[in-house]
Amino acid sequence: MNNANYAIFFYLLSTLVVYEGWLWGSVASTSTPASLSAVISAHFAAQSSSSSSSSSSSSSHASAEYALPDFIQKALKTHTAIVDVGEEVTQFPTDLWTIIGPYHEITSQEVDLINTKLRETRPDESILPDGSIIKLLHILTGHEDQITSVQFSPDGRYVVTASPDNTARIWNAATGESLHTINIWWITSAQFSPDGQYIVTASNDATACILNAATAESLRTLTGHTNWINSAQFSPDGQYIVTASHDNTARIWNAATGESLRTLTGHTKPVRSAQFSPDGQYVVTASNDDTARIWNAATGESLRTLTHTDLVRSAHFSPDGQYVVTASNDDTARIWRVSDGSTVYILEGHIDKVNSAVFSPDGQYVVTASNDHTARIWNTATGASLHLLLGHKDPINSAQFSPDGRYIVTASWDHKARIWNAATGESLHTIDTRWITSAQFSPDGQYIVIADGRIAKLYIFRRHTFTGDQLLRVVQALQKEQEETATQEEKKKEETT
Repeated sequence: MNNANYAIFFYLLSTLVVYEGWLWGSVASTSTPASLSAVISAHFAAQSSSSSSSSSSSSSHASAEYALPDFIQKALKTHTAIVDVGEEVTQFPTDLWTIIGPYHEITSQEVDLINTKLRETRPDESILPDGSIIKLLHILTGHEDQITSVQFSPDGRYVVTASPDNTARIWNAATGESLHTINIWWITSAQFSPDGQYIVTASNDATACILNAATAESLRTLTGHTNWINSAQFSPDGQYIVTASHDNTARIWNAATGESLRTLTGHTKPVRSAQFSPDGQYVVTASNDDTARIWNAATGESLRTLTHTDLVRSAHFSPDGQYVVTASNDDTARIWRVSDGSTVYILEGHIDKVNSAVFSPDGQYVVTASNDHTARIWNTATGASLHLLLGHKDPINSAQFSPDGRYIVTASWDHKARIWNAATGESLHTIDTRWITSAQFSPDGQYIVIADGRIAKLYIFRRHTFTGDQLLRVVQALQKEQEETATQEEKKKEETT
């Protein structure tokens, strides 16, 4: 037992001794900790006795869900900040076994047993190796053509989808209900404003449209491009919009008036994407002309040209705005310094086109997705490839970090999405789809939305929650497993002697 476990143990023991109603002679008279199973069993026995005396119905008691004792809840809070204790349901840290750790050592076999028991109590959910769960919540149906864009609102309450069926749709994420249908010709993308009050769409009719997110009312149409628009995004403060077009230009617009403020000219082929820097001072564009460019958002001046040897598929700023990562058909991704446009690292290792490259939320890593059927995690401080994500059988369209940086979700032409452990590169879960184009985490990381052909699928993705009764069954199973193991070891000793 390490120092941390001793600290938790003494905290539990001292709190247990003074906790009203929990002063048991067996606990107070010994220096060894009571088993967690015994503690919880006694708690439920007390609950049962109280319930029986106040109600003549035994069936109602049998189905009751109990809260954990207060002192255990307090101990859980000292173990991790990510814990939500309610009256009946307690959410535990991902590493559930560290909660039981102060009472006995947890083996890998017991970890497997924990997950097996959890599957028994939640058969409709998939338990990931780290204790997280994923479960299909809603299927969003209504589009008549493939969904090309899907995004959560900043508060995670809504989802917006876009499709070549000439519509975008706004959905209630909690219920899966289609709230509004936006009718615009051949929509290529739809994005929420930072405050979630507006949506901007990009369309193949060379226009972008600003809409009220609550009513889907069209507020302003942005006209000026001469070819279809590939993307449209708000600035971080929501005051501006940048569009990228097949007319070889990008444009910056006033979101309040719809006025075209600046035209970013310099690319010689279609501009695939355009994005503001986190502080809104710069714009980065990616183009089929083998370059990305960094622009002054206030003046429209082209400041830096970032050159690959084949078309650039995407370009994204780092969270601190000091770097840009680009993905190219030349089989590489590159990290660039914004201040002078110099190449910091060439991320080499893929053997086919790199479709996307994005920074982790803390900027310490980059994840790339490639046509070579793999994704890679890179260290931004050294440019080293840390993990090769193997498992997909076809090109990977995209790879995204979860908001906390702990997970990655990939979308592949092999009709599968995969969830990975970002720290180890381990494949945690596979989601079967029909024709996946993208997968995104919600802003709080507790949901995943997947564009799957004409439908979108919304999944719960969170740390496992279960009741005290369920925890009791898990702990009892662990102790039984330990007793059987101890018995087998004793028999082996007897046989050898």
